[in-house]
Amino acid sequence: MNVIEKILAVQQHDSRIRELEKESKDVPRRKEEEQSRLREHKEALSKAEETLKGKMAEIKNLELDGDSRKEKINKLRAQQLEIKTNKEFKTIDGEIKVIQDGISALEDQQLVVMEEVENVKSDVQQKKAALTEEEKAVQKDVGLLDQRLVEIEAEQNKIREIRTAEAK
Repeated sequence: MNVIEKILAVQQHDSRIRELEKESKDVPRRKEEEQSRLREHKEALSKAEETLKGKMAEIKNLELDGDSRKEKINKLRAQQLEIKTNKEFKTIDGEIKVIQDGISALEDQQLVVMEEVENVKSDVQQKKAALTEEEKAVQKDVGLLDQRLVEIEAEQNKIREIRTAEAK
């Protein structure tokens, strides 16, 4: 082997070492991308859970509103028993009818929100399953990246030894 071939061999080793160094510097960025994917799934799940909590609170508020209206109807009916004129009786009866219509509308609204809750619950379950799968995938990918980093380091050390020996 002449001097030029030896220099070319050393140069090839240097080139390979630079490639490996570049790849090893790229590993943390790739790990961060993997973690970013996982964070996106966690954020999506968190938003879905917040939506579910909001819908559940909305149902509770509708129930409370309905209960307070029912109490008002009971009070008006108690007043009706004490009224002596037909005109006052019909006025209170009209108020009761309006409140009952409001309760009916609230119940319809409650049914709509309950359907939304079922959809959101389904969405939450899907997002939990997707998150679980993504966690497994990210864990696997990060493990592969860590393993590759170890392999890169070992290969760099091996090439450096060969390069050192050939450079002499």
